[in-house]
Order: sequence, then C-alpha cells, then structure tokens
Amino acid sequence: MFHYGWARPARAIREKFEFTKRMYPGAAERLDRELRRGTLAWIPLLRPFTGDHPAVAKAWIAACAQEPPIEIEPARFRLADLRYYVSHWIERLTGARPFEFRNYELV
Repeated sequence: MFHYGWARPARAIREKFEFTKRMYPGAAERLDRELRRGTLAWIPLLRPFTGDHPAVAKAWIAACAQEPPIEIEPARFRLADLRYYVSHWIERLTGARPFEFRNYELV
C-alpha cells in the first residue's frame, strides 16, 4: 500500500500543520513546537521509497521533487520503539504483523 501523506515539499507540510492547528486547537502547542523545530519527527523503520510510483502519482511526485524536501530529524532509538522492531521482526519471520490495526482489506 502506498501512502503519500508526508511525501510533500516543506511548504505543503507547513500548510498542513497550520490547517491542522485550526482544525484541532488542542494540538496547536505540539504543532507549533514541531514547526519551530523545522524538521519532521523520525519514525522507526521508515525508509525512503526506491521503487516505481503508480502511474497516477508519477506527475505529482515529479512536481514535488522540484521543491526542496523537509528535513527529517536524525534517527534515535527509544525504548518505547522496541515494540515496532519486535513486530517487524515477527512479520519478517511469519508474514503476520501482530497487534496491528488495519482499517482496510487486502484485495
């Protein structure tokens, strides 16, 4: 499954944060901290996409590539992230990802 929610230029991500602050005022303080930081939070196990994009996304990705990307903070291991690594390891061994919420069906 492809998810392009964060595959945007820095300008678009800042606009998304500003919109989210208006939509969810309770999250404004956290979003302001993230905007001041100037980088996106690092997410465990997330890797750059190296495959071919679907035909419907190719033109959009090419247009986004013209703008500078937003920086991602350096990777750091936190004990709380251990569950992601264990779940990933189990999935690689068995093909099943335990405890994952899926709001979709594989077709």
